[in-house]
Amino acid sequence: MNKNIYILPVSVTFRNIKYPEKMIKSVEGLERRLKGKKLNITIGKQVHKDNMSNIYEATLDKAKVLVKHTENVVPETPIDFLIMSDAHDTEVRVLNRFESEEHIKAPKILHNFPKYTTVITEDVRSQGYASLSEQILSKKLSAATATSIGKSIAHFVKASEAWEEFKTNESAHLIFYEHSLEMLVAFPEAIEHYRFLEDQFTQYAEEKEDQEKRDRHFVWAESSPNNMFVNKKGEVVFSNFSRGFWGDNQFMLAVFIANIMIYSLLGTILRAKAVDYIKTCIKAYKEVVDIRDEYVFSQYAGLEILHRSYGKGMNVLSQKEKLLLQKLGLTIIEEKAKTITSLINQFKRIK
Repeated sequence: MNKNIYILPVSVTFRNIKYPEKMIKSVEGLERRLKGKKLNITIGKQVHKDNMSNIYEATLDKAKVLVKHTENVVPETPIDFLIMSDAHDTEVRVLNRFESEEHIKAPKILHNFPKYTTVITEDVRSQGYASLSEQILSKKLSAATATSIGKSIAHFVKASEAWEEFKTNESAHLIFYEHSLEMLVAFPEAIEHYRFLEDQFTQYAEEKEDQEKRDRHFVWAESSPNNMFVNKKGEVVFSNFSRGFWGDNQFMLAVFIANIMIYSLLGTILRAKAVDYIKTCIKAYKEVVDIRDEYVFSQYAGLEILHRSYGKGMNVLSQKEKLLLQKLGLTIIEEKAKTITSLINQFKRIK
């Protein structure tokens, strides 16, 4: 473990910890502030909420738009941690960079209000795009999206490797801790494996000359179907880049593949169709960039499946569904899937 970067252990304190106050406490308050900026805007219903942001439908000068407001996330349990609202800055930086990218589609920024940590973007749903996760849940996943998503993630990886490192609101070590906590609970004796994966995930070296040899690049931590929109041609638009960090960018494709496996085990994608979809997606990705280490990639997928099996970011799961996801995640990590072929075979066999 690096002596300068670590997660503080849980401890009991009687100090009066004062977390940052929320700046905007209601939708009405947000709309008033935006109108105060001379915008002809009306905010409608909430279409998305996660632990960091609220996204609302809105009408701006009669055009359909989305309003995303990000606030501080205050810890509610001993395993939570404070996430500051400057996640908004990460989102804006990434969206601005995508303006000049030919092979990656993301919503265009129409207005940005850093003081209110609020950004207004185009609503791609008015351009014929629909939520990929909703398509999956309705059991209508189009096979055409596999190639588009694989290539788009690969182009994201390739483009971000040229980006100069900027400050993000979360570190790779913090993100890894969040995604690997379930592994530590399940395999407390596997500390060497944990440390190995942490080193690969963070791609961090203490000395500058050693750091220059590591494959450390920008990583989109939320590369799941929840943050993708697709059209009838299978083209994809990526969204929600608040939770970004600098580390191993293999994680982006691994998260997506893991989520396809999860949806399949939950019964919304036929197993055989999911296998073909995953193979097509990976093939398309590798036509643009290589996967640096299939062993590490496969372990990332296992971590993500185990993480989600406990209900993190998922709808309420039944005991049977949780156990099935946990069984696959535990198998991938315990048997240490070393190749993508072995990863897929483990997925195919799990019952």
